Amino acid sequence: MEQHIKSKKVTRREPYFDHFNNPEAKELVFVSEEIHYDEKGRVLQSLSFARGNMLEEKVVKSYINNTITTEYYIDEEEISEKTIVETDDDGNILSESIHYADGTVSTSTWAYENKKPVSKTTIDVDEDEQSGVHNWRYNEAGNLVKEEAFEYGEMVLSNEWNYNDADNVVLMRSFALGEPGFSTEEIEYEGDKVVKVIKTDPYGNTEINYYVHDAQDNVVLVKYEGEKPNSETAIEYNSDNNSIHELETRDDGEVLYEINREYDPETKLVVRSVVFINRLGNASDVHYILEYSYEFYPIETEKE
Repeated sequence: MEQHIKSKKVTRREPYFDHFNNPEAKELVFVSEEIHYDEKGRVLQSLSFARGNMLEEKVVKSYINNTITTEYYIDEEEISEKTIVETDDDGNILSESIHYADGTVSTSTWAYENKKPVSKTTIDVDEDEQSGVHNWRYNEAGNLVKEEAFEYGEMVLSNEWNYNDADNVVLMRSFALGEPGFSTEEIEYEGDKVVKVIKTDPYGNTEINYYVHDAQDNVVLVKYEGEKPNSETAIEYNSDNNSIHELETRDDGEVLYEINREYDPETKLVVRSVVFINRLGNASDVHYILEYSYEFYPIETEKE
């Protein structure tokens, strides 16, 4: 029987020097993340911390029937924002109310066709004014082909998708307010495996990623060509198809980053990650360790 996670804690360890004249490194240790779950695997509370155990974010969620309430805190006690979401029995969002710290409220409602969202309308409750419209369109096969978002009548987001005969995405075009034009991603396949992605940003800069797969369809090599120095990333997996080693190197052999992961043989969950990031001389190298600890709900045995 599957064991459900009750909580996860991530501890970060990294060396540091307290003074440039002191050659002996000290170790900085702090809990960087803590997440609690209910017995259905839903998040009840998540916390993230910076150095010195400084709280960066606290999120608390509760579930009553089809109502999901999420509270965001700027410190341990003060709520900065609260959202209340109503769903149907299939988990589709029907409405969402956002309560902001200044007391204002906005409410969004969703409309569906063939069980797919086709529109979302947002109202600023205090002003009794429509502030946003979000639309989705699909092709005859049910694939999403266009998404548009407007705020106070101005387009702020547009995404478009083209598909091949196998219903795989071959082209994505995206626009966001403030950008000079569309960004694009062109995707090439061998069967259903992605082997090449060409990304062009709104300014005309292009980068290409090539992908090599193993017999289990895992990506084992990514080659990058573009504005930044060319590089390749090699990825190794264990027998459970979990990534255990990633290494990105530049054409000249310079290591850009390296990650080693260890997994618990019984739970299959990651328990340790060793991370190295080289900033190419722009700053000092980053080297840290993440340790993962878990608490599980007791396994209920079936009654005879």
